[in-house]
Amino acid sequence: MWRTLLLPFSMLFGLVLQVRHLLFDRGILKSYSPEIPSIVVGNLCLGGSGKTPMVIKIGSWLINHKRMAFLSRGYGRTSDGFQWVELDAKPEVTGDEPRLFKTAFPDAAVAVDANRTQGIKKILHARPKTQAIILDDAYQHRKVKAGLNILLVPADSFNRMRMLVPAGDERDLWQRRNAASLVVITKCNTSISENEKRQILKSLDLKKGIPVFFSSIKYEGLVSFDGLHKFPIRDLIDKKILLVTGIADGEMLKHDLESFGAEVEHLAFKDHYDYTAKDISRIEQNLSKFASVDRMILTTGKDRVKLESKLNPNDVSHWFEIQTDLKFDREEELKKLIFKYVDTNSRDRKLY
Repeated sequence: MWRTLLLPFSMLFGLVLQVRHLLFDRGILKSYSPEIPSIVVGNLCLGGSGKTPMVIKIGSWLINHKRMAFLSRGYGRTSDGFQWVELDAKPEVTGDEPRLFKTAFPDAAVAVDANRTQGIKKILHARPKTQAIILDDAYQHRKVKAGLNILLVPADSFNRMRMLVPAGDERDLWQRRNAASLVVITKCNTSISENEKRQILKSLDLKKGIPVFFSSIKYEGLVSFDGLHKFPIRDLIDKKILLVTGIADGEMLKHDLESFGAEVEHLAFKDHYDYTAKDISRIEQNLSKFASVDRMILTTGKDRVKLESKLNPNDVSHWFEIQTDLKFDREEELKKLIFKYVDTNSRDRKLY
């Protein structure tokens, strides 16, 4: 009912978006083309598309091949303007995802700036030997014209009606999918069939020539915050776990953990949540009620960067991070396209 009431606002927002994109398409509003290969990883809907693991995956492929930089807006941070992200940076100051990028790539330049044009120019001024840059969550940021635009579309989004905010979950026009250099369908079932892929491709209805890849989450194992305890995901059978998440799709993770045979109690916080001492006390109290033997609090890497600094370092052996990776249906083909772009292109030249 409430979505129906908000439809006029969504229609107005859609009109504004159409005018804005038209102005950029006709060159009335100007875009900046970076001097080095630039890769955008983004989506059209609100949260939960898997941008963070995709950025880290691409970074892991390129980090030993090029001098990489990473730029994000730093969603939810308390700081303003351009900020470098260091290993000792507080997530609340820089944002949780950029802090995670720096943890994954400690020697790379990582920065935050809502003004992507300014951010890229400052990175290149300070680090002139930078050879390629990955822009997190900048698909609809038309003021920067990247050379390679990777659009992520969650597999479950094809099961719902696409409506713009505030009535729906789409933050940009669905027709903008055709501006992608390539599309990755994320969070697929690991056993997705060829028929299911064909149905998604039919619903996606892309213009000819845009490659489409399918990805799923691969659970690698668990590691305690102190690094002393590690075990594979299969060892979760019959274990009681308190799952703590501040991500968009925590319920999906809960379901996946239960599929491995674990009994899961889930404390879900809002996406990008900034945990407090009171929250941590509540978490520990819930753990005591739920499991007195083999105590285990499980969380994501994104949550760990926000929680770890607020815990007693001498009492974190029961706090675990679930380690994940991405699995693609045609990984070598995807890598080949990305390497081809960074090796042969600059500015906004096309991938193919």
